Amino acid sequence: AFSNCKNLKGVVIPDSVTSIGRGAFYKCSNLAQINLPKNLTTLDGNAFSQCQKLADITLPKGLLSIGNDAFSECAALTQIIIPESVNKIGIAAFNFCSALTSVTFRNDGIGNNTLEISHSAFAHCENLTNITLPAYVTSIDFTIFNGSTNLKNVNYAGTIAQWNQIKLKSDWKGDAPFTKIVCSDGEVIL
Repeated sequence: AFSNCKNLKGVVIPDSVTSIGRGAFYKCSNLAQINLPKNLTTLDGNAFSQCQKLADITLPKGLLSIGNDAFSECAALTQIIIPESVNKIGIAAFNFCSALTSVTFRNDGIGNNTLEISHSAFAHCENLTNITLPAYVTSIDFTIFNGSTNLKNVNYAGTIAQWNQIKLKSDWKGDAPFTKIVCSDGEVIL
């Protein structure tokens, strides 16, 4: 739709829009401000990939999935708040977001949600130093933190028993330097 629009600096998407298609704003290198619709349920792959000036975005409550590479290489993105409604974070969704310092999983009171985190979802986020994974994570794929060389603290909002129920792929953390998961009732040494 707007792929490679170098002069696009801001967008307001009407609330009637429920899906943003694959590559819709891909390589809009000057896009710095976007207001997502409150009824958005799907962000397809590469939706905002390589939007180099996009520093902040609010994902709406009700969003169900973040597609593959949706925000990859958004070099100015410093924080992301992921609503509880999201049940899948796609492959490399936030890969190479080098300025990303904060990832928050917001508790919206939905309950009974599940979350699958696909491989390389937060890979190469060099400024990410800590993260708290929500208790509703059910599956973590390969190397989700690979190249996130400053990630030293990983917390999990659930218990050790809940952590042990998560489907973890071998090498799920990649080369990230953390050595333990801090759960609500103790630590899991990796």
